[in-house]
Amino acid sequence: MNKDHGISATVYGKAAGIFFLGYFLFEVRSNIMLEKVGARRWIARIMISWGLLSASMIRQEFLGMAT
Repeated sequence: MNKDHGISATVYGKAAGIFFLGYFLFEVRSNIMLEKVGARRWIARIMISWGLLSASMIRQEFLGMAT
């Protein structure tokens, strides 16, 4: 896979480490909020956020802002 993407094992390892660190930091906070507000509201918040993000991406596509 590294050859296909033209990256070295070191670059892949660093990227995987950064991804893991971000996942760890946000996953803990997400679980804390899930406990505080409940599953229904938390999943609804995720769905609304995902929908708004998707809608903003489509808007950029149609306006020719995406490269």
